Amino acid sequence: MIVISTFGGCQSDSLSLTHSVQEEHTTYPTAIEPFATKEIFSDTPNSILEITYIINNEQIYAMELGCLEEIEPCISEANIIYTFSEEDKKIFRYINSMNWSPDGRKLAISASDGNWNDDIYVGDLSEGNWLNITDDRRHQKKVMWFPEEEKIFFTNEAFIPPFERVYSYMIDADGTNRYMLLSKLDIKKYFQITEAVIDPSGNHIAFVNKTSPVTNDMYITNLDGSYIRRININNIYFTDLSFSPEGSWVVSRGFPYNEKSRYIIDKPNLYLIDFEGHGKKEINFRENFEIGEPVWSPIGNWIIFTGSLNQGVSNDIYIIRPNGDSMVRVTSLSMSHCIFSWRLISK
Repeated sequence: MIVISTFGGCQSDSLSLTHSVQEEHTTYPTAIEPFATKEIFSDTPNSILEITYIINNEQIYAMELGCLEEIEPCISEANIIYTFSEEDKKIFRYINSMNWSPDGRKLAISASDGNWNDDIYVGDLSEGNWLNITDDRRHQKKVMWFPEEEKIFFTNEAFIPPFERVYSYMIDADGTNRYMLLSKLDIKKYFQITEAVIDPSGNHIAFVNKTSPVTNDMYITNLDGSYIRRININNIYFTDLSFSPEGSWVVSRGFPYNEKSRYIIDKPNLYLIDFEGHGKKEINFRENFEIGEPVWSPIGNWIIFTGSLNQGVSNDIYIIRPNGDSMVRVTSLSMSHCIFSWRLISK
């Protein structure tokens, strides 16, 4: 069990919102004030669920969550679990994403040294050693741990004039056995993939293919690119995808756009789409509230994202239920840049 310690300035708060679900009436849920506690009663008795985040590439913090089926979730105060050394800061000058291994013991980080050298690093925080498993100086974007402990999914960008295209790979956690995924996709048809994520079972990939400056389509396919399905909502520009734990839903940020003018006309909302594209839910936020990347929790009943009341200038971490109820402000730090990840630690 992690020892919970106080982190000055990090207090839980809450914010109300409006939400709408397809064919359901819009409601205004009551704002929730989560309570901090020194002892967390976990809904997952064989594991510990945490929200972890990095501020200014200095330290990694963790906040333990419990009472997750209650209206008022238990959220601990932040605990520093790792401080980056001066050597670490040279390779982690800009961090793109991070993701924990299935047992919560190792961390994979996609980072740049500031000289256009982006790579994937795997480390055990108890040892403080980081292994560069890609070492190819390409622009690595997303990193996600495969359900099998020893494998990692990642994407990188390659510039193929006149477009940039994202490619998906699998690699062992020790840097061996690297191979490309989606090999059966027709590159002439899907020539501008902007992002891709793998589902928790490791059987499917969701990706976005850009078709114009403000339009794109979402697809779900097998790892090799076979049996492809288009999943889309008209006049919505999708970005930042994340699967639910069982792999049956995808959550994404979506920007409404005008079909005639081809311009984005509004701030993003959250869209939840089922695997076959038949069920769709939309969570709408207040006009002055702007959201960042959403990520589904590993046990399914919460979604984490960053939110800002001043157009993304200062951000904090929020969690919300998939039905749009019970949005909770987890931090009160007004961060300019924040990288976060769920962590499920096996006891």
